[in-house]
Amino acid sequence: MRAFSLLFLFFILFIPMTVSADTIVLSNGDRLTGKVTEFSQGRLKVKTEYAAEIKVDWQSISALETEGAFFIQMEGDEALCARIKADEKGWSLIDQNGVTHSIAKVHIKRFSSERPKYWTMQFDLGYQKTSGNSTSNDLRTEIKARMKRQRDNLLLGAAYARGKTGDEVSTDRWDLRSKYSHLPNKKLYGSANFYLERNRVRDIDQRWQIGPAIGCRFYDTEKFFLSSDIGVVWEKTRYEPSGSESKLKGLLGIDFSYVPLADIRIEETFRWIQSSTEGSDYEISSETDVYIPIYDGLFLKASLIDRYDNKPQPGLKRNDLTFLTSLSYLTSF
Repeated sequence: MRAFSLLFLFFILFIPMTVSADTIVLSNGDRLTGKVTEFSQGRLKVKTEYAAEIKVDWQSISALETEGAFFIQMEGDEALCARIKADEKGWSLIDQNGVTHSIAKVHIKRFSSERPKYWTMQFDLGYQKTSGNSTSNDLRTEIKARMKRQRDNLLLGAAYARGKTGDEVSTDRWDLRSKYSHLPNKKLYGSANFYLERNRVRDIDQRWQIGPAIGCRFYDTEKFFLSSDIGVVWEKTRYEPSGSESKLKGLLGIDFSYVPLADIRIEETFRWIQSSTEGSDYEISSETDVYIPIYDGLFLKASLIDRYDNKPQPGLKRNDLTFLTSLSYLTSF
């Protein structure tokens, strides 16, 4: 028994254990073994024993076999939990029931060991200082919900600010907005926009804007996003203390996002609303946001909001400028 125990201990200490690993074969014949972690933005990430995590160009991979299953996202937002097996015979996915699905390599858009998260919730609480038609200091709270898939995107947002001007006049302001867009292909999309606003500084009791648009998503990566759309909106405004008007207007919108450094994000939203009957009647709104990470989903947010009305109500100025500082919490599910 003693001799057997010593022999067993020798095997444990000195005989290398066989560790399962994923296998990648490149188009030039090179062979890599390691742990595949994810595929996104055209790069396959692999952890190896002989180097730190490396990124392999997806186009250079001729064969791939994974030991573990991934959540694989394909065209049309279809997702499947499966292992990947690809060789000279073709590419296939083996699901949890052992069923093999033959696919084309180009149909795999991304995959990861974590379940895809399509929704992002954002909660903001901050302080803003506005100058223009009034000088005021307001508390502002905002909530946003975003759903993003390959072809369908939805944005829901609500913001409320309240304070007083130097003349002790309430600056009660709120707005609700939503935007849904659908991409029939990689670039072009159609969208529906809705906006509801109240702004006592500009004597707006209620303002509705609703209408369709078409647009193009020029760039959509983890670090850089740029899209633009053009459309029409039907606008109905009810002013305080009385008076209302309805108009059909044109819409030009630009959305921009950029990550210059790790987790620091810059966002820009630009909207031009143009009257269909009078060239001098237009409004421009621009919002620039900078997110600086603090800790695990908590960000410091600094914003500059500029609203310009080229043909305001009598007695009102054309421009309102707002500086906003807030704490922002983001979570995904």
